[in-house]
Amino acid sequence: MGSFYFKKQQWSDAAVYFELYLEKVPEDRRIDIILYDLGRAYEEMGESNLAAEMYHIFIETVTPNDRRIKIVMARLEKLEGVTK
Repeated sequence: MGSFYFKKQQWSDAAVYFELYLEKVPEDRRIDIILYDLGRAYEEMGESNLAAEMYHIFIETVTPNDRRIKIVMARLEKLEGVTK
């Protein structure tokens, strides 16, 4: 359901379902996708601190050579400029 709402750009609904998923299935192998999309949903809602938290957890979760780390780091830099 989170992905459904995410695609419809209904960020708060997507975030609710992503959070529920993380609570219910914290060991899922697709957790990186959920963390990234949850970070994006929070970012779209203007919740910079929550977005940054999800992005940091994402970075800790994926392998160090994951190509998405550069994208997430750029998003974090942008967010950290907003929250300062």
